Amino acid sequence: MPRNDFDGAWKTALDRYLQEFLALFFPAIHGDVDWSREPEALDSEFQQLSRGLRVRRHVDKLFKVHLRDGQAAWVLIHIEFQARHDEDFTHRLFVYHYRIVDRYQRPVTTLAVLGDPDPAWRPDRYQAEQWGCKVWLKFPVLKLIDLAPRLDELERSENLFALVVAAYLHALKTRLGAVTRKDVKLRLIRRLYDRGLSRNEIISCFEVIDQMLVLSQDLSLKFRYELTKMEEEKKVRYITSIERLGREEGRQEGRQEGHQEGREEGRREALRSAIGSFLEARFGPMEASLLEQLSSVRDLDSLARLVKSTALVDSVEEFGEELKRLA
Repeated sequence: MPRNDFDGAWKTALDRYLQEFLALFFPAIHGDVDWSREPEALDSEFQQLSRGLRVRRHVDKLFKVHLRDGQAAWVLIHIEFQARHDEDFTHRLFVYHYRIVDRYQRPVTTLAVLGDPDPAWRPDRYQAEQWGCKVWLKFPVLKLIDLAPRLDELERSENLFALVVAAYLHALKTRLGAVTRKDVKLRLIRRLYDRGLSRNEIISCFEVIDQMLVLSQDLSLKFRYELTKMEEEKKVRYITSIERLGREEGRQEGRQEGHQEGREEGRREALRSAIGSFLEARFGPMEASLLEQLSSVRDLDSLARLVKSTALVDSVEEFGEELKRLA
Protein backbone atom coordinates (compact mmCIF):
# COMPACT_ATOMS: atom_id res chain seq x y z
CA MET A 1 0.00 0.00 0.00
CA PRO A 2 1.47 3.42 -0.94
CA ARG A 3 2.09 5.95 1.80
CA ASN A 4 1.75 9.70 1.99
CA ASP A 5 5.07 11.47 1.48
CA PHE A 6 4.33 14.42 3.73
CA ASP A 7 7.98 15.24 4.40
CA GLY A 8 8.85 15.36 0.71
CA ALA A 9 5.71 17.33 -0.10
CA TRP A 10 6.36 20.00 2.51
CA LYS A 11 10.00 20.40 1.51
CA THR A 12 8.97 20.86 -2.11
CA ALA A 13 6.14 23.23 -1.17
CA LEU A 14 8.39 25.48 0.90
CA ASP A 15 11.07 25.57 -1.79
CA ARG A 16 8.52 26.55 -4.43
CA TYR A 17 6.09 28.68 -2.43
CA LEU A 18 8.01 30.38 0.39
CA GLN A 19 6.63 33.77 -0.58
CA GLU A 20 3.05 32.48 -0.68
CA PHE A 21 3.53 30.65 2.64
CA LEU A 22 4.69 33.80 4.44
CA ALA A 23 2.04 35.96 2.80
CA LEU A 24 -0.69 33.61 3.97
CA PHE A 25 0.41 32.88 7.53
CA PHE A 26 3.08 35.40 8.53
CA PRO A 27 2.17 38.60 6.61
CA ALA A 28 4.34 40.89 8.75
CA ILE A 29 7.44 38.88 7.80
CA HIS A 30 6.32 38.75 4.18
CA GLY A 31 5.98 42.54 4.10
CA ASP A 32 9.55 43.06 5.32
CA VAL A 33 11.18 40.76 2.74
CA ASP A 34 12.53 42.11 -0.53
CA TRP A 35 10.97 39.63 -2.97
CA SER A 36 12.79 41.15 -5.94
CA ARG A 37 15.79 39.14 -4.68
CA GLU A 38 15.43 35.37 -4.84
CA PRO A 39 15.48 33.58 -1.45
CA GLU A 40 18.33 31.11 -1.04
CA ALA A 41 17.67 27.71 0.51
CA LEU A 42 20.58 26.72 2.75
CA ASP A 43 19.89 22.99 2.87
CA SER A 44 23.44 21.68 3.01
CA GLU A 45 24.43 24.28 5.59
CA PHE A 46 21.47 23.34 7.74
CA GLN A 47 22.33 19.64 7.60
CA GLN A 48 25.73 20.48 9.06
CA LEU A 49 24.12 22.53 11.83
CA SER A 50 21.77 19.69 12.79
CA ARG A 51 24.48 17.09 13.35
CA GLY A 52 24.22 15.27 16.64
CA LEU A 53 20.52 16.00 17.13
CA ARG A 54 17.85 13.31 17.21
CA VAL A 55 15.45 14.19 14.42
CA ARG A 56 12.40 12.15 13.44
CA ARG A 57 9.60 12.83 11.00
CA HIS A 58 9.85 16.55 10.64
CA VAL A 59 11.03 19.00 8.03
CA ASP A 60 13.48 21.81 8.64
CA LYS A 61 14.19 24.48 6.07
CA LEU A 62 16.65 27.35 6.35
CA PHE A 63 16.30 30.27 3.96
CA LYS A 64 18.43 33.34 3.42
CA VAL A 65 16.25 36.29 2.50
CA HIS A 66 16.93 40.01 2.05
CA LEU A 67 14.94 42.73 3.77
CA ARG A 68 13.51 45.82 2.16
CA ASP A 69 15.91 48.01 4.16
CA GLY A 70 18.85 46.28 2.47
CA GLN A 71 19.86 44.01 5.35
CA ALA A 72 20.05 40.23 5.13
CA ALA A 73 18.26 37.82 7.45
CA TRP A 74 17.98 34.08 7.75
CA VAL A 75 14.60 32.54 8.42
CA LEU A 76 14.35 29.06 9.88
CA ILE A 77 11.04 27.44 9.00
CA HIS A 78 10.32 24.29 10.94
CA ILE A 79 7.43 21.97 10.08
CA GLU A 80 6.50 19.18 12.47
CA PHE A 81 4.44 16.13 11.38
CA GLN A 82 4.48 14.05 14.52
CA ALA A 83 1.42 12.06 15.51
CA ARG A 84 2.15 12.52 19.22
CA HIS A 85 3.98 14.88 21.53
CA ASP A 86 7.70 15.29 21.17
CA GLU A 87 9.06 16.35 24.53
CA ASP A 88 12.34 17.38 22.90
CA PHE A 89 10.71 19.67 20.33
CA THR A 90 11.27 23.05 22.00
CA HIS A 91 14.79 22.17 23.08
CA ARG A 92 15.64 21.13 19.53
CA LEU A 93 14.37 24.43 18.12
CA PHE A 94 16.40 26.29 20.74
CA VAL A 95 19.54 24.39 19.73
CA TYR A 96 18.87 25.04 16.03
CA HIS A 97 18.32 28.71 16.74
CA TYR A 98 21.53 29.34 18.66
CA ARG A 99 23.59 27.25 16.21
CA ILE A 100 22.32 29.34 13.30
CA VAL A 101 22.99 32.59 15.17
CA ASP A 102 26.47 31.38 16.07
CA ARG A 103 27.18 30.26 12.48
CA TYR A 104 25.97 33.40 10.67
CA GLN A 105 26.11 36.13 13.32
CA ARG A 106 22.86 37.56 11.97
CA PRO A 107 19.27 37.85 13.24
CA VAL A 108 17.27 34.60 12.94
CA THR A 109 13.52 34.05 13.05
CA THR A 110 12.35 30.58 13.99
CA LEU A 111 8.84 29.61 12.89
CA ALA A 112 7.11 26.42 14.00
CA VAL A 113 4.31 24.93 11.91
CA LEU A 114 2.67 22.00 13.65
CA GLY A 115 0.94 19.35 11.57
CA ASP A 116 0.01 16.92 14.35
CA PRO A 117 -3.66 16.13 15.12
CA ASP A 118 -3.59 17.00 18.86
CA PRO A 119 -5.34 20.37 19.44
CA ALA A 120 -3.93 20.64 22.96
CA TRP A 121 -0.26 20.42 22.01
CA ARG A 122 0.93 23.98 21.29
CA PRO A 123 4.60 24.44 22.23
CA ASP A 124 5.67 28.02 21.59
CA ARG A 125 8.76 28.54 23.77
CA TYR A 126 11.83 27.01 25.32
CA GLN A 127 12.93 28.11 28.78
CA ALA A 128 15.34 26.80 31.37
CA GLU A 129 16.66 28.21 34.64
CA GLN A 130 19.37 27.20 37.08
CA TRP A 131 20.57 29.29 40.05
CA GLY A 132 19.36 32.54 38.57
CA CYS A 133 20.70 31.82 35.07
CA LYS A 134 17.87 31.79 32.52
CA VAL A 135 17.64 30.98 28.81
CA TRP A 136 14.46 31.62 26.88
CA LEU A 137 13.26 31.41 23.27
CA LYS A 138 9.72 32.21 22.15
CA PHE A 139 8.70 31.51 18.56
CA PRO A 140 5.55 32.03 16.45
CA VAL A 141 3.47 28.88 15.98
CA LEU A 142 0.97 27.90 13.31
CA LYS A 143 -1.28 24.94 14.16
CA LEU A 144 -2.57 23.50 10.88
CA ILE A 145 -5.61 21.74 12.33
CA ASP A 146 -6.87 25.16 13.50
CA LEU A 147 -7.47 25.85 9.80
CA ALA A 148 -9.82 22.89 9.32
CA PRO A 149 -12.99 25.05 9.67
CA ARG A 150 -11.61 27.22 6.84
CA LEU A 151 -11.13 24.42 4.32
CA ASP A 152 -13.51 25.91 1.77
CA GLU A 153 -11.77 29.27 2.06
CA LEU A 154 -8.36 27.63 1.62
CA GLU A 155 -9.52 25.76 -1.48
CA ARG A 156 -10.85 28.94 -3.08
CA SER A 157 -7.87 31.12 -2.18
CA GLU A 158 -5.71 32.48 -4.99
CA ASN A 159 -2.68 31.65 -2.85
CA LEU A 160 -1.29 28.30 -4.02
CA PHE A 161 0.09 27.45 -0.60
CA ALA A 162 -3.48 27.56 0.72
CA LEU A 163 -4.29 24.72 -1.67
CA VAL A 164 -1.31 22.76 -0.34
CA VAL A 165 -2.59 23.18 3.23
CA ALA A 166 -6.08 22.13 2.14
CA ALA A 167 -4.63 18.97 0.59
CA TYR A 168 -2.79 18.16 3.83
CA LEU A 169 -5.89 18.70 6.00
CA HIS A 170 -7.96 16.50 3.69
CA ALA A 171 -5.24 13.83 3.91
CA LEU A 172 -5.56 13.85 7.70
CA LYS A 173 -9.31 13.31 7.42
CA THR A 174 -9.37 10.56 4.79
CA ARG A 175 -7.87 7.11 4.23
CA LEU A 176 -5.80 6.07 1.21
CA GLY A 177 -8.63 3.85 -0.01
CA ALA A 178 -11.47 6.30 0.66
CA VAL A 179 -13.41 7.43 -2.42
CA THR A 180 -13.75 10.79 -0.70
CA ARG A 181 -10.00 11.32 -0.97
CA LYS A 182 -10.07 10.65 -4.71
CA ASP A 183 -12.93 13.13 -5.17
CA VAL A 184 -11.18 15.77 -3.08
CA LYS A 185 -7.97 15.34 -5.09
CA LEU A 186 -9.86 15.81 -8.35
CA ARG A 187 -11.61 18.88 -6.97
CA LEU A 188 -8.32 20.49 -5.94
CA ILE A 189 -6.77 19.77 -9.34
CA ARG A 190 -9.84 21.21 -11.07
CA ARG A 191 -9.37 24.40 -9.06
CA LEU A 192 -5.86 24.65 -10.50
CA TYR A 193 -7.20 24.35 -14.03
CA ASP A 194 -10.01 26.83 -13.37
CA ARG A 195 -7.53 29.51 -12.33
CA GLY A 196 -6.04 29.71 -15.80
CA LEU A 197 -2.53 28.91 -14.61
CA SER A 198 0.25 27.98 -16.98
CA ARG A 199 1.11 24.35 -17.68
CA ASN A 200 4.25 24.55 -15.51
CA GLU A 201 2.37 26.19 -12.64
CA ILE A 202 -0.31 23.50 -12.69
CA ILE A 203 2.17 20.62 -12.85
CA SER A 204 4.32 22.19 -10.12
CA CYS A 205 1.42 22.44 -7.67
CA PHE A 206 -0.02 19.08 -8.76
CA GLU A 207 3.22 17.34 -7.80
CA VAL A 208 2.89 18.61 -4.23
CA ILE A 209 -0.82 17.78 -3.94
CA ASP A 210 -0.14 14.34 -5.43
CA GLN A 211 2.35 13.62 -2.65
CA MET A 212 -0.09 14.85 -0.01
CA LEU A 213 -3.15 12.94 -1.21
CA VAL A 214 -1.79 9.48 -2.07
CA LEU A 215 -4.45 7.03 -3.27
CA SER A 216 -4.76 3.28 -3.17
CA GLN A 217 -3.94 1.52 -6.44
CA ASP A 218 -7.57 1.05 -7.45
CA LEU A 219 -8.51 4.64 -6.74
CA SER A 220 -5.37 5.86 -8.46
CA LEU A 221 -6.58 4.26 -11.70
CA LYS A 222 -10.03 5.84 -11.33
CA PHE A 223 -8.42 9.18 -10.56
CA ARG A 224 -6.41 9.02 -13.77
CA TYR A 225 -9.52 8.19 -15.82
CA GLU A 226 -11.30 11.25 -14.48
CA LEU A 227 -8.22 13.44 -14.78
CA THR A 228 -7.97 12.49 -18.45
CA LYS A 229 -11.62 13.43 -18.98
CA MET A 230 -11.05 16.70 -17.17
CA GLU A 231 -8.17 17.59 -19.45
CA GLU A 232 -10.25 16.74 -22.50
CA GLU A 233 -13.00 18.99 -21.16
CA LYS A 234 -10.47 21.81 -20.64
CA LYS A 235 -8.91 21.09 -24.04
CA VAL A 236 -5.40 20.85 -22.55
CA ARG A 237 -2.86 18.05 -22.37
CA TYR A 238 -0.76 18.41 -19.26
CA ILE A 239 0.37 14.80 -19.33
CA THR A 240 3.71 15.01 -17.48
CA SER A 241 2.02 14.19 -14.20
CA ILE A 242 0.16 11.24 -15.76
CA GLU A 243 3.41 9.77 -17.06
CA ARG A 244 4.99 10.16 -13.61
CA LEU A 245 2.01 8.45 -12.00
CA GLY A 246 2.39 5.53 -14.36
CA ARG A 247 6.07 5.23 -13.51
CA GLU A 248 5.35 5.43 -9.78
CA GLU A 249 2.67 2.76 -9.99
CA GLY A 250 5.13 0.55 -11.79
CA ARG A 251 7.70 1.09 -9.04
CA GLN A 252 5.14 0.27 -6.35
CA GLU A 253 4.14 -2.94 -8.08
CA GLY A 254 7.76 -3.85 -8.59
CA ARG A 255 8.61 -3.36 -4.92
CA GLN A 256 6.09 -6.07 -4.03
CA GLU A 257 8.02 -8.74 -5.93
CA GLY A 258 10.83 -10.73 -4.36
CA HIS A 259 13.49 -10.48 -7.09
CA GLN A 260 14.61 -8.21 -9.93
CA GLU A 261 12.67 -9.86 -12.74
CA GLY A 262 9.57 -9.94 -10.59
CA ARG A 263 9.93 -6.23 -9.86
CA GLU A 264 10.35 -5.39 -13.53
CA GLU A 265 7.42 -7.55 -14.58
CA GLY A 266 5.30 -5.89 -11.93
CA ARG A 267 6.16 -2.51 -13.40
CA ARG A 268 5.38 -3.71 -16.92
CA GLU A 269 1.97 -4.99 -15.88
CA ALA A 270 1.17 -1.79 -14.01
CA LEU A 271 2.08 0.35 -17.03
CA ARG A 272 0.10 -1.88 -19.40
CA SER A 273 -2.87 -1.65 -17.05
CA ALA A 274 -2.61 2.13 -17.00
CA ILE A 275 -2.45 2.24 -20.81
CA GLY A 276 -5.50 0.01 -21.18
CA SER A 277 -7.43 2.04 -18.61
CA PHE A 278 -6.65 5.34 -20.30
CA LEU A 279 -7.59 4.08 -23.76
CA GLU A 280 -10.81 2.53 -22.51
CA ALA A 281 -11.75 5.77 -20.76
CA ARG A 282 -11.20 7.72 -24.00
CA PHE A 283 -12.17 5.36 -26.80
CA GLY A 284 -13.98 2.38 -25.31
CA PRO A 285 -12.82 -1.26 -24.91
CA MET A 286 -9.61 -2.24 -26.69
CA GLU A 287 -9.58 -4.99 -29.31
CA ALA A 288 -7.95 -8.29 -28.36
CA SER A 289 -5.33 -7.90 -31.11
CA LEU A 290 -4.23 -4.54 -29.69
CA LEU A 291 -4.02 -5.98 -26.18
CA GLU A 292 -1.94 -8.86 -27.46
CA GLN A 293 0.40 -6.47 -29.24
CA LEU A 294 0.71 -4.36 -26.08
CA SER A 295 1.61 -7.44 -24.03
CA SER A 296 4.61 -8.01 -26.28
CA VAL A 297 6.18 -4.66 -25.32
CA ARG A 298 8.68 -5.34 -22.53
CA ASP A 299 10.88 -2.25 -22.54
CA LEU A 300 9.87 -0.12 -19.54
CA ASP A 301 10.80 3.20 -21.18
CA SER A 302 8.70 2.29 -24.23
CA LEU A 303 5.72 1.47 -22.01
CA ALA A 304 6.15 4.78 -20.18
CA ARG A 305 6.11 6.60 -23.55
CA LEU A 306 2.94 4.73 -24.47
CA VAL A 307 1.29 5.95 -21.25
CA LYS A 308 2.06 9.47 -22.42
CA SER A 309 0.73 8.69 -25.91
CA THR A 310 -2.69 7.71 -24.52
CA ALA A 311 -3.27 11.36 -23.65
CA LEU A 312 -1.92 12.69 -26.95
CA VAL A 313 -3.50 10.52 -29.65
CA ASP A 314 -6.84 11.42 -31.23
CA SER A 315 -7.95 7.84 -31.94
CA VAL A 316 -7.24 4.26 -30.98
CA GLU A 317 -5.96 3.71 -34.52
CA GLU A 318 -3.36 6.43 -34.03
CA PHE A 319 -2.30 4.75 -30.80
CA GLY A 320 -2.03 1.46 -32.69
CA GLU A 321 0.43 3.04 -35.12
CA GLU A 322 2.53 4.30 -32.22
CA LEU A 323 2.42 0.85 -30.65
CA LYS A 324 3.67 -0.75 -33.86
CA ARG A 325 6.71 1.54 -33.87
CA LEU A 326 7.64 0.49 -30.33
CA ALA A 327 6.64 -3.20 -30.32
